[in-house]
Amino acid sequence: MPAPLPPGAPSRIAGYTLTGLLGEGGQGVVYLGEDDDGRQVAIKVMHAGALDGRLRKEAEAAQRVASFCTAAVLEVELTGERPHIVSEYVPGESLQARVRAEGPRSGGALHRLALATATALAAIHRAGVVHRDFKPGNVLLGPEGPVVIDFGIARAVDASLTRSGVVGTPAYMSPEQVAGHPVGPPSDVFSWAGTVLFAATGRSPFSGVTVPEVLSAVLYRHPDLSSLPEPLRGLVGAALVKDPRGRPTAGQLVQALSAGAQEPAVRQAATIERRRPRTALRAGVAGTLAVAALAVLVTVSLQDSGTTGTSGTSASSYRPPTTWRPQTGGWAEPVREAGDRYSRVRALAIATAGGRPVALTGEYDEVRGWDLTTAAAAGEPLKTRVDTLAALELDGRQVTLIGGDESLGVWDSTTRERLSTMRVPGEDQEAFGAIATAGGKLAVTGGAWARLVVWDLKAAKQVRQIATDHTGTVLALAVSGRTVVSAGGDATVQRFDLDTGEPLGEPMIGHSQAVAALVVTDGLIVSAGYDGTVRRWDLESGRPVGAAMRGHDGAVTDLALAEVGGRRVLVSGGADGTLRMWDPRTGERLGQPIDAHQAAGQETGIAGLEATTVDGAPAVVTTGQDMTLRLWRLELP
Repeated sequence: MPAPLPPGAPSRIAGYTLTGLLGEGGQGVVYLGEDDDGRQVAIKVMHAGALDGRLRKEAEAAQRVASFCTAAVLEVELTGERPHIVSEYVPGESLQARVRAEGPRSGGALHRLALATATALAAIHRAGVVHRDFKPGNVLLGPEGPVVIDFGIARAVDASLTRSGVVGTPAYMSPEQVAGHPVGPPSDVFSWAGTVLFAATGRSPFSGVTVPEVLSAVLYRHPDLSSLPEPLRGLVGAALVKDPRGRPTAGQLVQALSAGAQEPAVRQAATIERRRPRTALRAGVAGTLAVAALAVLVTVSLQDSGTTGTSGTSASSYRPPTTWRPQTGGWAEPVREAGDRYSRVRALAIATAGGRPVALTGEYDEVRGWDLTTAAAAGEPLKTRVDTLAALELDGRQVTLIGGDESLGVWDSTTRERLSTMRVPGEDQEAFGAIATAGGKLAVTGGAWARLVVWDLKAAKQVRQIATDHTGTVLALAVSGRTVVSAGGDATVQRFDLDTGEPLGEPMIGHSQAVAALVVTDGLIVSAGYDGTVRRWDLESGRPVGAAMRGHDGAVTDLALAEVGGRRVLVSGGADGTLRMWDPRTGERLGQPIDAHQAAGQETGIAGLEATTVDGAPAVVTTGQDMTLRLWRLELP
């Protein structure tokens, strides 16, 4: 339902009377309006900073889309005092909400939904537009049938706009989208198939508790289609092939659904997939299985994944090792580990409570604390949506920063009281990509929209936005003095002035795949990437320092700095389940790798890594895909 108009809102725009507020995002504010004849429209009034050549092309492309089965763009005016886009207003709830409330669709209702949405996609593609975020939440069940909405991240199909960059909702993204490759109409067809499968089952096509698990499923697994009737089962299966060249077009889907049987072209698509090796899209995505965070926490929204974050393990459970304990390699000794619950950890941070270190584990809808000295649960779970976590001292009080529900919350770590909430200005942004703290009172956040936001935690307000040159999601952040360092899915590392937001030199290019973690030490930026390398850069000049540090078999997913025996060391964790120690100044490897997370019959991979001190000794805390949280004591080899 539309909300009342806020104070200060205009009463009329371009001949339309405004009657309510539909939403607000990073690009602008969306109002409900009506013309003199009483026809209702949605009016998106653009922020000045959102106006660029790309947005103009997107708006013009969306205006070319035929109105049948889509929310038609009626008017585009990007000049003047209030630049705006006027589109058809469609009353009705989303497919996602309807299925959640009433259950899956079946029979003729499911077939009509599949046909109507495929027809809408065909119209979108004929206009030269790729939607790029087709999902149940963007299908409205209007009074005249299903309508596709939200061209907020659509792209016109031309060389200037179809480029790499991870944008979309994980469970409905195509394999090429996950890999950061350029996407075209076949990507929308893959997302259509996932949407139809959700409508028929009430479950996401690719499940997982963490983002890496979901992305892994998109890349390498095939969903169960047994609940779909023919011919829909064959069509959805053909649209879900991993190789985009093997998928039918939206037009072919419409033809087959209208005829009630598969066309030869669609059957041929399924044959192509069976011949295609599973490694076809592995380049560019190695290590996507274990993306996680340390001082900077990395995530993408799971809002459409169907995950609830529930578990059968109680808050106070803390089980000792059962069937397996890692071997030590001379520099790390496993001290304690916890069990089942930690398959669900999405974020990890280290806080202090009563002078003792506490590991904060963020799951989908709660934050839990674990006393690292006693191995006991620290307090009751904090119920809130969690994408990212960070901990710091603010005005003498230990606080926890929690990113989630499109907001950045500041919580008292001891009392669990929410101290303030700051709204994330995003283009319908559903999650943080990264968060870092600066100077004891500032925080910097980044996400899918290639910009950073600087927040004043004391005043609970936004300070500024920083435009970046990232073409993909910002996955990692670090702050050193007045310099902000960012990295992301486009494999670049970039620097900015914290006070002015101005870029400091050109992007640093060296990684061949996404950069998942950053730390800064002794005038060096250290970055870790999915390409299996750790690289060093001069903080001031941005020039590479020394050779790439190699050793992990697969992606390097996290980094942490620790002081061991008076010496600064770098610890890296990888998708291969190992911990490795390095001298960050020389790039020298210290000691042998430690098999930190591995369990029979389960995937390996370090999902989170944080440095701390326990009982006066340096240590690191790790979370892994083997469903454990582990504490490791560090010693020099």
